[in-house]
Amino acid sequence: MKIEENRVFILKRKIKNLRLEVDPEGIKIIVPEDFEINKNQILTKYKIWIENKIKQLEEIKEIKNNLQIYKQNNLYSLIENLVSKVSEFLRIKPKKILFRKMKKRWGSCNYKEKILIFNKNLEYLPKELIEHVVIHEMCHLVIKDHSKQFWLLVSKLDPNFKKNIKLLSGYLLILESQNNL
Repeated sequence: MKIEENRVFILKRKIKNLRLEVDPEGIKIIVPEDFEINKNQILTKYKIWIENKIKQLEEIKEIKNNLQIYKQNNLYSLIENLVSKVSEFLRIKPKKILFRKMKKRWGSCNYKEKILIFNKNLEYLPKELIEHVVIHEMCHLVIKDHSKQFWLLVSKLDPNFKKNIKLLSGYLLILESQNNL
């Protein structure tokens, strides 16, 4: 995979550390506001990582072409039922479940306060993928980070989690292109 120089963007933000993102728009080098940047040095240092991300993105674009948009009319009750089901297995319940529109995530977990937040756009996904997102966020009530133990726990509840992660990425691209996010 070749890195196209004209698709590399440098963004300065109020952050502490350099961050790289690869998306359909290109490569984003996100740096602290006071950071002096040598774009070529960063591209060279992270070349293999960037090329792998570009390859993954191409794979996700292919997956996207075979996906169908759904319309879950009962998203809130569906998620509440899935949370109850997963709660029985994990023996832990969230204190609160919230819904909001999110651009890059399907859900999030506030580990300390035991609050789960789900993207309202989950309504456009098949039930199996909604279940995967619920499992993922519920597992964060037990294990805060994405460690090996976390993925082991996820795999016990969702043996197809790797495939589901790719499908979710494909749906993000579809909804992004339709301006639903």
